[in-house]
Amino acid sequence: MKQKCLFCNSYIKSKRQGLIIFENTNAYSILNYKPSVPGHSLVIPKQHVTNLKNLTGNTLEDLIQAIPETFDKLLAIFDFKPELIPDYYKSLIYEPPESESKEFAQFMLEHPLLYNRPISYNWGMNYGYKAGQRERHLHIHLFPRSESGLGIATAMRKLLQIDDK
Repeated sequence: MKQKCLFCNSYIKSKRQGLIIFENTNAYSILNYKPSVPGHSLVIPKQHVTNLKNLTGNTLEDLIQAIPETFDKLLAIFDFKPELIPDYYKSLIYEPPESESKEFAQFMLEHPLLYNRPISYNWGMNYGYKAGQRERHLHIHLFPRSESGLGIATAMRKLLQIDDK
């Protein structure tokens, strides 16, 4: 664990505050502090891994296993304690881990799908600075989806203005 790593430090803080969504031996998940959609979560190896080639063995297996387990736990939150999601976003307004977190949290609190139970999800990883990775600790984004929309590949083509033929 690296002392200055946001994700290494978020494990300790999230554990203490009861914010861990799912946890196994080598991975854990939390709600994203800069969410894109309601319930946007991060699945993070507990080990400080910066290079994808070093993500192997039980760490890799537990990280991959944590993806559907995190989604299942999110479904349970939406089913039984849906107020946990907006409460988390409210906490980001008062104690943002980064200055941008406040703006993202406010946007989520006004999101029309805030209380909609997800029915599916997208997941992915930004690997490398030019791909959008800002923290040097590998992690996977899980995006709950409660209505139909663009998949990741279609969204990227649209962003790049490539016709989908």
